[in-house]
Amino acid sequence: MNTFRIDPGDEHVVLLVAPSGLGKTTACLRTVELAQARGLRVAGVLSPPVYQGQVKTAIALRDVVTRQERILAHANHAGEGPRVGVWTFDPASVAWGQQVLASLPQCDLLAIDEIGPLELEMGQGLTNALDALRSADYRLGLVTLRPALAGAVAAQLDGLQVSALTLDEQTRDQTPQIIISQLCS
Repeated sequence: MNTFRIDPGDEHVVLLVAPSGLGKTTACLRTVELAQARGLRVAGVLSPPVYQGQVKTAIALRDVVTRQERILAHANHAGEGPRVGVWTFDPASVAWGQQVLASLPQCDLLAIDEIGPLELEMGQGLTNALDALRSADYRLGLVTLRPALAGAVAAQLDGLQVSALTLDEQTRDQTPQIIISQLCS
């Protein structure tokens, strides 16, 4: 696994990279939980899956600070929002997520799960996520994304310290603890 080091006084962004379905959101959620358990200030947005039985039917959007949650996207839904694959995104939930990202408090960990094709290829969705990473007051930014998008995100964060951690079946469970140990060192 790639390693990184957070230098005091510098904002650092970790790109948590893995294909869909490998556990990026789970690792991000676990990292947030570990940070909160250590008393660290955490902000941002998470996108946990919503299941009916064993079937993923929706994606939620959660404000890390308030724990408020809305449905961000529905699978195979004929809604009016933008579509990526089987997912139709709810415009009102996207607007709410944009507001959350526009009013982030100072924090130790800024989590953004996920910057994806909707933002980078279509110019929709949580488009101000990159602006938040460039302008928010945090020590460590944690962003989940797919491998094909890592280079584009890193390029847009030029000027910040950026590290990429690639998740696989062997590293995904230990990655949250590694991130928190760096944040707390």
